[in-house]
Amino acid sequence: MRYYKLEQQKLRPVTYRWAVLGIYLSVQLMGMFFLFIPKLEGLPAGQMGDAMFSTWSGLLGLTTALHFACFSVFAATLAAKLVVKEYCGAGVEVLLSYPVARRRILKAKCAVFCTMTVAAAALNNSVTMGGMYLASRLFQAPPQMDVTGFPLVVVLVSLLMGVLSAVAGLVAAVVGWKKRSPVAAVVGALLLVCCTANGIPCAPRYILWVMLGMACVFLLAAALLYRVLARWIEGMEV
Repeated sequence: MRYYKLEQQKLRPVTYRWAVLGIYLSVQLMGMFFLFIPKLEGLPAGQMGDAMFSTWSGLLGLTTALHFACFSVFAATLAAKLVVKEYCGAGVEVLLSYPVARRRILKAKCAVFCTMTVAAAALNNSVTMGGMYLASRLFQAPPQMDVTGFPLVVVLVSLLMGVLSAVAGLVAAVVGWKKRSPVAAVVGALLLVCCTANGIPCAPRYILWVMLGMACVFLLAAALLYRVLARWIEGMEV
């Protein structure tokens, strides 16, 4: 816990709070737009686009995919600062000379950007869906409820999306360390988003199972990547 707090102090909380707020406002506005698309366009029932925008599961899939894209970059930025810049920067000799196991320090760094990402992503996605629900009641534009226990589904999907975003940050750390570039770290996260984000809203009614499956695959990959990264760092010479 002590090392976790020390790593957390290296970040400027105000900067990242503004980033989280900016993501929330942007996706909330997009969510409101998605909410009113059926009325604005007059889409006939039965169309795929209508099902995507006129059901709560479809709207959840869209907002979750947007948040996943945003928070993957958020996690990549944190990972680039805590891992790539420190292990590939001028002060790496001091970092490696600490009388503490290198794997323990790396674990604290990964724990910081992962917990921050999961907490911020889950909260943002849940609050966004809550805002859309209030807007639908206020403006008499309720989408079709096609999932039972939807509030619980929103919370679980939001948590799983946060996990996916955190894993994207770990991927970014590995790519950035390998290329010795913080920019490469962010690019690596963006490539992961481009390859996987479309899978989130592909089956809206089964979004919880889709997210659970993706989370299992991502976590297995994260365990492998973490071991590889730890082995690389442990092999660095002072």
